[in-house]
Amino acid sequence: MRFIPVFLALVFLLVNVASAYRHDMFYKLCLKKVGFKPTFFVGNPGNCYSFYRCDYSNQKLIGPTNCAPGTVWSPNKMLCDYASEPCRHHK
Repeated sequence: MRFIPVFLALVFLLVNVASAYRHDMFYKLCLKKVGFKPTFFVGNPGNCYSFYRCDYSNQKLIGPTNCAPGTVWSPNKMLCDYASEPCRHHK
C-alpha cells in the first residue's frame, strides 16, 4: 500500500514529461515553417516512413502517421510518395 502514492507520482511525472516532449516537438517541427497554415504535414525527422500533422488551432502535433507500404515521406511534395532511392532516416 505504501507504494501506491509513489506509483501515482511516477505516472504523473511520466505523463508530464511526454506532454512536454510533444510540445517541444510541435515548436521544433511546426513553428519553424514559414507562414501560418491552420493544418499542414511535416516529415518525421527520425523516420522517413512516417509524418506528423501540425495543428495550429489546437497547438498540437498529431502523429506520427505511417506512409502507405512502399512509400516514403517526400519533403518536396509534402506527402508520401514512391521512393526513387532507398529511404535514409533523417536526423
